[in-house]
Amino acid sequence: MEICQGDRYQRDGFSAETTGIYVQNLQTTHGCDSVLVLDLVVFPTYLDTIIAETCEGIPYEQNGFYADRTGIYKQFLQTINGCDSTVVLNLRVNPIYNQDIEADICEDETYSFAGGTYSTQGVYEIRLQTEKGCDSLINLHLNVHSKYEQETDRRICQGETYIDRNFHESESGTYRAYYQSIWGCDSVIVLNLEVAPIYTDTIKAEIEYGQFYNDNGFFENERGSYVQYLTTEYGCDSIVVLWLEYLDRERKDIFAPNAITPQDEINNRFCVYPEDEEVIMEELVILNRNGAVIFSTKNFDECWNGKYKGEYVPQGVYKYMVVYHRVRTPDMKQRKIGSIMVMY
Repeated sequence: MEICQGDRYQRDGFSAETTGIYVQNLQTTHGCDSVLVLDLVVFPTYLDTIIAETCEGIPYEQNGFYADRTGIYKQFLQTINGCDSTVVLNLRVNPIYNQDIEADICEDETYSFAGGTYSTQGVYEIRLQTEKGCDSLINLHLNVHSKYEQETDRRICQGETYIDRNFHESESGTYRAYYQSIWGCDSVIVLNLEVAPIYTDTIKAEIEYGQFYNDNGFFENERGSYVQYLTTEYGCDSIVVLWLEYLDRERKDIFAPNAITPQDEINNRFCVYPEDEEVIMEELVILNRNGAVIFSTKNFDECWNGKYKGEYVPQGVYKYMVVYHRVRTPDMKQRKIGSIMVMY
């Protein structure tokens, strides 16, 4: 007899589930001994498991299966002996990739990816295989950024300083500042700086009493010093000082200039000059803008050098007052009040 694995033979007084020969001793109805022999064959059933992998988009089509998703699938079959068998498919579907990658480099640089080297801006399709052998597509978007060299021409006046976030310069020349752009690319700014001069010119002139000096932008008819502030073609301030004298000096009692430049070799002191020997000084005082006396003397030969307590006073306007009389009229005191421009 034949049965399948898992079944039991239960006829003719037998109960068996494994292959073998089974014997029963029986008696007939007439009391005669009889022997019943069972030759039992048990055919196996099968439970097979298949573990398989495929890639996304490629179905598994072997061993009677058609599957395209990760999961467990079963097939129920019969052997040639008519016994049920089961085949189990444990399928894993591995993904494929379609990925966009954006990268930035500077000109003259290269970008290395997946064994390739790229230096030109564009979109590159790179086909790869995953560790599971599945084809994947990488779209590389490569941006190539320029390095910058910006050249700037600037002009300042003498004594000024050109200042911006890259430079702090006060002399003529070419300067470079190196920095990185937002993409990390080395760039340079070139500054061509020109320092335009400023001028301080002094003009000495003489006129007859009652005449006017009408040159170089001046229109004056009294002896003294006069200042003009001019602008050069480059927009720089310049100063022209006129020293004006009378040819006939007996017309005035004293002469006092109205500007000095203490740090120059010329016009570096403030002196009051008598026009003749009959003028006697009683007092000369110089005051600052607050009315404080910063210099005093009683002698025409003593001049102020532009200092107070050993230091040069700030540039600006200062007042002076001279008290004097003539020899023949000592009781007729005269007073001259004026302004001095101190310049550096």
